[in-house]
Amino acid sequence: VTCDKCDDVMQRHQLEFHNSDECLQRYYKCPHCEAVGIYILMIFSHLEECPDLVLTCPNEGCKDEIKRREMGSHQQKCPKEVIKCPYHDIGCETEMKREKMDEHVETNTQAHLKNAVEKIREQQQTVIKF
Repeated sequence: VTCDKCDDVMQRHQLEFHNSDECLQRYYKCPHCEAVGIYILMIFSHLEECPDLVLTCPNEGCKDEIKRREMGSHQQKCPKEVIKCPYHDIGCETEMKREKMDEHVETNTQAHLKNAVEKIREQQQTVIKF
């Protein structure tokens, strides 16, 4: 017999198993989000974007498992995310894990203040030139 989805030829007693487990053109329901589509497409493209697929946080040291759709909000608060110092705009080039940033800000208050004063002076000089 011939599969009506993929045109593979097999013995009749193999057809039921082929239709349920082997046929690349069979319908397949994503086990994560329950979207339904053609098996071959679901396996090779849908899983690359499935919003409910559980992923491990990519931040070094974080082992949290999060659905893809929630990863962005997780990374916005993940203590292991490497972030720029909030005083980056005035010259602090420090980047470190979020969980350590408060300590950095506290211990570098004088340096940040010095950078801010220099930045203000630069802007004043620019204004004076105009």
